Amino acid sequence: MKIINIAESVNLHLIQTEKFKTTTICILIRRPLLREEVTYNALITNVIRKGSKRHNSLSKLNAVLENMYGAIFDTQVVKMGEEQIIQLYIEILNKDIDEGLLDQALEFLRGIIFNPLLEGEGFKEEVVKIEKENLKNKINGRINNKVEYVKSKCIEKACAGEAFSLYGDGYIEDLEQITAKNLYNHFKNILKTSPIEFLVMGNEGEEVSEKIKELFSFGREGVIQINKAKIVYDPKKVKEVTEKQHVNQGKLCMALRTGIDPTGQDFYSLLLLNEVLGATASSKLFMNVRERESLCYSISSFIYRFKGILMIQAGVDSQNFDKTLELINKEIENMANGDITEKEIGNAKKSITKNLESMKDYAASTINFYISQYMLNDEDDIESAVERVKKVTKEDIQNCAKKIYTDTIYLMS
Repeated sequence: MKIINIAESVNLHLIQTEKFKTTTICILIRRPLLREEVTYNALITNVIRKGSKRHNSLSKLNAVLENMYGAIFDTQVVKMGEEQIIQLYIEILNKDIDEGLLDQALEFLRGIIFNPLLEGEGFKEEVVKIEKENLKNKINGRINNKVEYVKSKCIEKACAGEAFSLYGDGYIEDLEQITAKNLYNHFKNILKTSPIEFLVMGNEGEEVSEKIKELFSFGREGVIQINKAKIVYDPKKVKEVTEKQHVNQGKLCMALRTGIDPTGQDFYSLLLLNEVLGATASSKLFMNVRERESLCYSISSFIYRFKGILMIQAGVDSQNFDKTLELINKEIENMANGDITEKEIGNAKKSITKNLESMKDYAASTINFYISQYMLNDEDDIESAVERVKKVTKEDIQNCAKKIYTDTIYLMS
């Protein structure tokens, strides 16, 4: 990946490859996670998706995409560590099919950003009204997915006072104060003040940087700096929360602090630990807690890399909460004491390596990998990451396990 500076805090990330028949263009507008603006940013993402001054209806929007050989366009808001990112992307056939498609795609994105669908001094009232209601329904619907709900509530409790505790899709109580005018004013402000990343992946050359420079002038003013997410490591009394809901199956979620920075060799030790502990159907938690002891319906672990947090989730009957917690803690303690076989390590390395290498087969996976690496200021490419995985030893995993402590336990019974 080559990084080319376009303007102040505006960069182009160019991934040149002949692997795909498409070219993907992403624009990332980066914001710190702030309580006062998360809902605005989430709503903007939905509003700008509805069209531009030129393509002022969904039918016109879809028609122009169809004329571009069925180009795919979408927007989304992404919570990445302690950043909230407004992302626009368009996928087109590469220049071997049609040399002019890149110019058309860039013009299309330029219209969405600089000539959005307006009415008076703000976004179109009807669009904002509809999207506020849609966002309200989405936020209200969080509780319907109990697994995601409990995970979010656990993080909210564990990271209280940290930006990471905020919801990336916003809050219902903010919606009433948002108008078409102040939403548009906020959008204009973040275009001036946000670090912005363009990412182009395909068979385009460096000349694309000149096209972007010509078409996209953000009028830089008071550009903010976004700090790396803080890794908290402060062992204290475990926070426990029990919530009662009308559910057929209890939910258990644990947030464990590791103190491990998301870059460098220690992260790969944590990656191996997670794989052996609970990431797969052959992991210790799955085989010992679910299969052998039959204590839960499901159990798994995963990592929030940007925050150095290891999460463990299980679907379990309420009467088995205490025993399940006891066995989870025992498995981590055993790993800290060296209960890790070479077979487990070998299988974990094969699994992680396969997952990393398979990213190269999918455009979206490749893009997401390099976006994360850039946000973390990590220069490793996929091949370097694979080599780091191979270097991890049993002692590395053991030392990693020794550092882990439980921060929060969230139970839904």
